[in-house]
Amino acid sequence: MENETQGQATPPAVEPPKKKPGIGAACIGKITTLWKSGVKGKAICIVGALVILGIIGSCGDDEDGGGGGGSDWKFADENFYSAFQGFPKDEGMVYKHDRSGLPVMQSTKKGNLVECFDKVIWVETKRRYEENEPLDMGYYVRRGSMEYETALGTEKRVPRYVEVTDKIQKQIDGKKPSIAKQVEKLQAGKAAGETTIITLPGGVTMEMVWCPPGTFTMGSLNGDDAEQPPHQVTLTKGFWMGKTEVSQAQWKSVMGHNPSSPKGDDLPVQNVSWDDCQEFCKNTGLQLPTEAQWEYACRAGSTGAYAGTEKLDEMGWYRHNSGNQEHPVGTKQPNAWGLYDMHGNVWEWCADWKGNYPTGAVVDPQGLSSGSSRVERGGCYEDPDYGCTSSFRGSGVPSRGYPHEGFRLVRTLSD
Repeated sequence: MENETQGQATPPAVEPPKKKPGIGAACIGKITTLWKSGVKGKAICIVGALVILGIIGSCGDDEDGGGGGGSDWKFADENFYSAFQGFPKDEGMVYKHDRSGLPVMQSTKKGNLVECFDKVIWVETKRRYEENEPLDMGYYVRRGSMEYETALGTEKRVPRYVEVTDKIQKQIDGKKPSIAKQVEKLQAGKAAGETTIITLPGGVTMEMVWCPPGTFTMGSLNGDDAEQPPHQVTLTKGFWMGKTEVSQAQWKSVMGHNPSSPKGDDLPVQNVSWDDCQEFCKNTGLQLPTEAQWEYACRAGSTGAYAGTEKLDEMGWYRHNSGNQEHPVGTKQPNAWGLYDMHGNVWEWCADWKGNYPTGAVVDPQGLSSGSSRVERGGCYEDPDYGCTSSFRGSGVPSRGYPHEGFRLVRTLSD
């Protein structure tokens, strides 16, 4: 490349201007003068130094508060944005961090691991600001997109990060029981209504109720044609069933998002298709109940239209008491086995294709091998009373999610 100044006259030499004292040098000079001025000057210098140290200290570690004094961690991804201060302090506790009263992030602390949606977000250790600090001074491990800044708006200090390697992640995962492992370890209960708990990611729990093997009459002569003929069904295997419909908190903890509207952790998840439910099942090792399992558990030994108190207003949310909206799970009375919301609130997907009932007794029925719609049971908040009976049968296209449809899960034992 040719010199752009070629052929031009050489500019005259210019004497560089004298450098003015920097701000730091000027401040030091004034402080020195003030210090030498007497006792009063010395006192002013000491007070000023203490104030400066206090400001700096407020931006450093706060071990008693779990770290993060005076600073914000910011975590963002496609699903949510959160800004909160410090780290969860108490081991095993679930923290819901919020801003302006809206919950935006949930995390748990186990040892020095902080988790969100079953993924390690960071490992809490001593802060590290300088490049030349040795690794054994402590460091953060992070997954996702994080940014750090001190409370001082213009003065940003970014700690060094160490990414979680696949090897480290496998070690972490190996130390915590997966949902599938918990499900595999489930043993038969001793009596109907016995409960057990499965822990989902983020410390969210799912309570399960034991339903023992048994025989019952499925269907009803008092219902529509789809509920007939009543026939004897024998279930040779006991199963654990969700005590409530799957809540939005439970869905989010496993799937990482929430398709429901309106939203609320204790509301039943809805707008989920039968196919969506299969993804949830694959991630947990649980299953949708067969239609026979659902009605057997719903009746819990009863033979009338409604289980439990046999009064629908006491047992479930339906057209005449719901205000035309879903309600938090488990707020009505349970049936004899301790299962809630088997009548009303939201429809519940079952495993079966919908078809006609057999005319004789059957053992462990699984429904048709193919079809166009999947069975739904229980009715919902906008249905009349006859649509929420123990025997009423609904159906839906398996690939579609509906605003009034949810589900609950079972674990059938082979023994």
